[in-house]
Amino acid sequence: MKEIKTILSKSKVKSGFNCSKALYLKIFNPHIAFVPSQFDQRLLQHGKTVGEAARKLFPDGILVEELSRTEAIAKTKALLQKGTKILFEPAFEFENLLCRVDILKMTDDQKWDLIEVKATTYNKPEKHDVEDYILDISIQTWILKNLGIPINKSYLMHLNSDHIHPDHGDLFKLEDFTDQISDSMSSIPERLEQLLKSLKNTAPPEVPISRKCDKPHECPFKGLCWEHVPEISIFNIPNSRKKWDLYENGYLDISSVDKDDFKAITQKRMIEVSQSGQRFVDATRIAGLLQKWEYPLAFLDFESIDSAIPKYNNTRPYQHIPFQFSCHISNQKKLSHHEYLHDNSSDPREKFISALLACIPKQGTIVVYFKTYEATRLKELARDFPQHAAALLQIENRLEDLLEVVKETVYDINFKGSFSIKSVAPALLGQEASYENLDIQDGTEAMVAFERLTDEKTAQEDKLSLKQQMLEYCCQDTLLMVKLYEWLRNQCS
Repeated sequence: MKEIKTILSKSKVKSGFNCSKALYLKIFNPHIAFVPSQFDQRLLQHGKTVGEAARKLFPDGILVEELSRTEAIAKTKALLQKGTKILFEPAFEFENLLCRVDILKMTDDQKWDLIEVKATTYNKPEKHDVEDYILDISIQTWILKNLGIPINKSYLMHLNSDHIHPDHGDLFKLEDFTDQISDSMSSIPERLEQLLKSLKNTAPPEVPISRKCDKPHECPFKGLCWEHVPEISIFNIPNSRKKWDLYENGYLDISSVDKDDFKAITQKRMIEVSQSGQRFVDATRIAGLLQKWEYPLAFLDFESIDSAIPKYNNTRPYQHIPFQFSCHISNQKKLSHHEYLHDNSSDPREKFISALLACIPKQGTIVVYFKTYEATRLKELARDFPQHAAALLQIENRLEDLLEVVKETVYDINFKGSFSIKSVAPALLGQEASYENLDIQDGTEAMVAFERLTDEKTAQEDKLSLKQQMLEYCCQDTLLMVKLYEWLRNQCS
């Protein structure tokens, strides 16, 4: 029999309640977990930054800095005995369960408010996120109550989406979860007993794949559990809400489903092409859509940064701030390239706007890939810089979406259910259109590179290298848009 050699932290308990197999592997086979992506690492950094900002609301609070479990518990006990009224990261342990509370604040009646800080705006949260918050807060509250610590209220503290930097509206808001956690708390003893029992086995429990593999977060052991899933399966059907119902009824391989059971044309087309292996191209529809576009064509792509805590005046939590663009302009006979990359810590928007307005032709179609993104950025810039609103909105009004043309007219088996340019371009143009040879390969990596580029601690030599990598990445986006447009036109000839 295996013995548990570690105290179960709150995060481990949450993982186990979500999937007992994930917890077993996390404890006994952690080396097989996938390495967190830069996106995951950035989320962790957001959490740290937001937690530090939340503490500033309580200037009299004392931080339990000790990382060691025993030292942190001892420090917490000493601070409580001393009469400390506000503690940050105090450590508590009950029946092999350990938690560290973000903020613990004494009330006037000598009880405590437990505050869990999350780096979210809590703006229309999805059901699985709310359930995750409930579980998070209920575990902590359950531990403290069992230790005889009187809890007044249990709160979720989150960023205020209406806050505008630097001083318009509070940065944080509180949500009272006291009533919501009641049922979850009452179920903890039974769920914990079952969980601990599963950890005594000599092999991980058999747990079928489910929605929980991706919600509330992608499981680090998903690759292991999904080895039986084909490269192209029912899970690749675009925007399918019935994929789990299909799986639970014995369907997995794409050849096993009937396209007529789906309503969306993109779903039907994906299934048909994946089953036949024959690429779908509607040349007539391509011609009809592209004939509306007017030269010169400006192929445009933005890169932006979103910060949990706003850095620039008149910005909001997680507002996307454009810092770079690439634009290829075609007048049929000649292709020219224009670009801008902000490279210091100042607000990039005004210089971005100036460069953009100087670059974009006064007439012609402006082509983007996923119109919603660039259109939203342009509207936000128009809102925040009204002196440029007319020109920015005129650009927004001329946008055409290359993604929608592809979705309506083309499907290749190598799309694998995705219409991302990173899937579409290599499938239609060949492997030379992939991003594999670039140092920066996606938007998150571009954000991380921008943060390093604008950090005064970054060496000048590294900054020069980062600039080159960022320019190459953004240029690739618009150059591939040009090539995809040419490929589409060639289908009509």
